[in-house]
Amino acid sequence: VPICTCNLTPGACDIDCCCDSDCNLTAPETVFTSCLPGSKQVPEQVCVADWMVFRSNVPYQTSVVQEERTTLFCVHVTNRKAYWNYFVEPRSVGPDNFQTLAAQYRVSSFIQPSQGPLTFSKFYKAGDPVLTYFQETGALGVLGQPTAGVGGACVDTNPSGFLQSGSTSCTRTLSNVMEKCTNSPALNAATYYKNFTILKVLRGGDSKRPKQNPILLPLFLETHKVSGKMCKNDDLQVTYLIIYNGTSGIQNVSVNFTFINLLESVRSVKQTFRVNYLSQALEGAASAPKTRSGNPGYIAGAPLLTDVNRQTQPVTILQSMGDGSCSRQSRTDVLFGHNMAAGCTYRVKACQSLQSEVCKMLQGDVHPRTLSMFGSADLTQTEEWTEIIDPNCPQQEENCMEGCSVPVSTELQVLWAYVGPLSNPQAQVLGGRYLYHHRKVQNTGFGQCPTEIHLTSTVSFIDTTRYPQPPPRGQPSMDSKLPFDFFFPFIAATSGIDRLQADTILSILVPLLLL
Repeated sequence: VPICTCNLTPGACDIDCCCDSDCNLTAPETVFTSCLPGSKQVPEQVCVADWMVFRSNVPYQTSVVQEERTTLFCVHVTNRKAYWNYFVEPRSVGPDNFQTLAAQYRVSSFIQPSQGPLTFSKFYKAGDPVLTYFQETGALGVLGQPTAGVGGACVDTNPSGFLQSGSTSCTRTLSNVMEKCTNSPALNAATYYKNFTILKVLRGGDSKRPKQNPILLPLFLETHKVSGKMCKNDDLQVTYLIIYNGTSGIQNVSVNFTFINLLESVRSVKQTFRVNYLSQALEGAASAPKTRSGNPGYIAGAPLLTDVNRQTQPVTILQSMGDGSCSRQSRTDVLFGHNMAAGCTYRVKACQSLQSEVCKMLQGDVHPRTLSMFGSADLTQTEEWTEIIDPNCPQQEENCMEGCSVPVSTELQVLWAYVGPLSNPQAQVLGGRYLYHHRKVQNTGFGQCPTEIHLTSTVSFIDTTRYPQPPPRGQPSMDSKLPFDFFFPFIAATSGIDRLQADTILSILVPLLLL
């Protein structure tokens, strides 16, 4: 072998390397159990006994070798160097032809390929990212809607898709609240409206001055600042409302904020980002259309609906903030078919109204009293709504300065069932009830209330579907018949005797066959 690829140890014999000259073996096949690929000379020909081959149609050169006692038929291995080598003459590679040669074959690279100039259609299409324009630099950007990544942490690079209304939530980790309060853009409301505008259409007008929409702000906007050991007016919820008009693009953009004050001890905060799209034709309507939770039956994972002041709203439960305390501004929507549980710590401020304050925290600002039986229930159709059993939070007239019984948990039980045909069943809510659990709260002495109370809210969905049963079947009946010519042999055998004897024989055989 001219090139011994398995000779990797200079001055020593490599095991199973039959071409290693350091082994000094004349017949390495007798010493090694096998030879590594490429370490053994390829035979120049393969021979078999001449009498075994009757016809040769191989494309290679053949010959007949006469041995002492037999004649061999041999097929020669091709000796054309072009078949044995990758390159007869290896190519020379230089700066002039490197890119040309690399382009002819598949290339793997960690470097992102260069992209040409971005091209846009004349108008927004559903799902297109909403573009922003930074006036100071003239750069284009994308309206972001942060979403949860690994472990629930916020990923700020998620774009908002045109006409794709939705809500996302994620958690911001705060190692030092006072430091983040001054240098974290995510907590500052100005990040979500200042120094940029929204493009009306993707392409139109002068490219240097594209058609833009300034973001409209609330009449009164709190200032983000540090006050003592507290960071005031941090963003808890950001809500964009985008008015559009078909292919004419975006007509108006407004933003609203929900703020929260973070104490120095807080280590994380959960933020919510909403983007709602509304047609300009419906902008002046008395009420904007709301998304159904099903049509007609509920869809698993859609909000459970209730009637609040003649408006359809989702049922909600407790939601905690980054430090585990109960949030007064934000609550979690109850999703149909999802058993849910939430807990938080209520910070007691006053003993006099402890019971009512805890009940308000458990129930929310507006406590539901009815449930929508279908995901598309009409507010004007009373038969499509069911009243909740025991909706009110029970309170006892006790002086909490001396100790009282306080509701610490609430459970919403919802009965539902599938109705309609088996081929297209619809989920219907049959009823619901609230269960409240109380705990005796004692003061800590000197007329002081406990500083903290742990509250919990749970939701359980109970499937009461009665699946149809097949109708009862009767006992199977035996239907046995003899072949048409079953008695032919007997009739033929008795043809030579009189009729009386034949009838006697048949009357004996038939009962015997039926036993």
